[in-house]
Formats: sequence, C-alpha cells, structure tokens
Amino acid sequence: MGSQSSALMSLFRLLFGCSHSRTTFPTTRVGVSPDGKMRSQTRVTCLNCGEELPYDWQKMEIEGGGTRGRGLFRWLRNTSERITGHHSDQ
Repeated sequence: MGSQSSALMSLFRLLFGCSHSRTTFPTTRVGVSPDGKMRSQTRVTCLNCGEELPYDWQKMEIEGGGTRGRGLFRWLRNTSERITGHHSDQ
C-alpha cells in the first residue's frame, strides 16, 4: 500500500509540481557578482521537494507566486505559447 501511495504522489508531482506549501524562513545571501558589484539574493527552500525559490521581501511572497502552474502542465503551456506565439494570462 505504501508503494502505491508513493507512486501516486510521484505522478501527482509530475503533473502538477510541488505546491511549495512548507518553506524555510527567508534568508538573504550577499556576495560579489562576476562584474565586481555587491549583490543580495533572498530565497526560501521548500521543505517538501528541496527546491530553492526566489523570495520578495517587499511583497512577502515567493517571486512569481506560482500562479502560472507547475510541472508537466506548465511545460505544455509554455511549449504551446512558444509554438503559437500566443500568451495566456492566467
């Protein structure tokens, strides 16, 4: 039963991607870019899938917000938009 549940979750993540509903507290890293300028980058890490995501302190949310979908559906939509030249405004 456990392996069926795990397989179902893997299929779900393939189709829809991770929801990134559990993340670490935002952390800001400061460093020097290749052109010699100081840069800072604020990120959170998803505790479910381990992906690092850019975070906007001003809006207090993950940048992009994930409003355009994730996973296979995002890839299909982006491919369709590239081929047709039409952009959906979801």
